[in-house]
Amino acid sequence: MSKCLAFKDVAFSRDIRPPFECNREKSSKVCLKQIGDGAADVITLDATAAILARKNQNMRPILKEQYGNEKDLLAVAVVNKNSTVKGLFSPISGSINKSPLLLSCYLITLAT
Repeated sequence: MSKCLAFKDVAFSRDIRPPFECNREKSSKVCLKQIGDGAADVITLDATAAILARKNQNMRPILKEQYGNEKDLLAVAVVNKNSTVKGLFSPISGSINKSPLLLSCYLITLAT
């Protein structure tokens, strides 16, 4: 939950409104289904799961996070290939994308 909450705080500090809300999902499988159904846009996965998501579920990577000096410890964010999300930053403004996100199997939705 800490990654979701950190993202929520960063987005809020960049004046992205309405604020995000983090909700825990049961598994990465459920998270990927949410993306496939259009209920969420982004999930972070380990590199192997990201390759499978790309191959089996028409997802594409948009960023990677490397932990320390370990080349094998990666988290990869993937989105549905048809998603309007092309990255976490807008190419024009450099601001964080304002779409609802799914990170580390925590569904982030816009608060109402």
